[in-house]
Amino acid sequence: MPILGIETSCDETACGIVDQDGQILANVVASQIETHAPYGGIIPELASRAHIINIHKVVKQAIINSKLKLTDIEAIAVTNGPGLAGSLLVGLNFAKGFSSSLDIPLIGVNHLEGHVSACFIDEDKFDFSKRDIFPCISSGVANISMSEVAAASSIVNTLNPADLAFFTDKEVSLRAILTF
Repeated sequence: MPILGIETSCDETACGIVDQDGQILANVVASQIETHAPYGGIIPELASRAHIINIHKVVKQAIINSKLKLTDIEAIAVTNGPGLAGSLLVGLNFAKGFSSSLDIPLIGVNHLEGHVSACFIDEDKFDFSKRDIFPCISSGVANISMSEVAAASSIVNTLNPADLAFFTDKEVSLRAILTF
């Protein structure tokens, strides 16, 4: 069951395709580093416009790299937040149109839960049997994800990064994930 994933939460347009065994068939990224460098940070409007220009090219190249036909793709996953509103809208609308045209499911993916899940990518399956707390800080967005017994992680709260010191309970495992 190949799944095509689209990521446009900030300043990079990305598309990856994985098969049912989790093998990466394609991974294509269009960077915007040169676009934003003169300003010393991300300019949201410029990021959104670059996504509009890049998204079809990135998805097309990922499909070519995977050596799959469009009809082989069984679902589309897309980042649905948090992130820059305009950037997310580009990815979401492209993914909605693409999944609708192929008549396949659309799967929304939380950006920060994706970072947490990536920590377990080498494991056969995610083991959320313990109650773990995952503070995750990504480009100024901070969330606490708490895993539930035998279930995927769920967002518990959004907070200021300075508040992370509050979560020091000995009964839970604290795992810090810092991504920028």
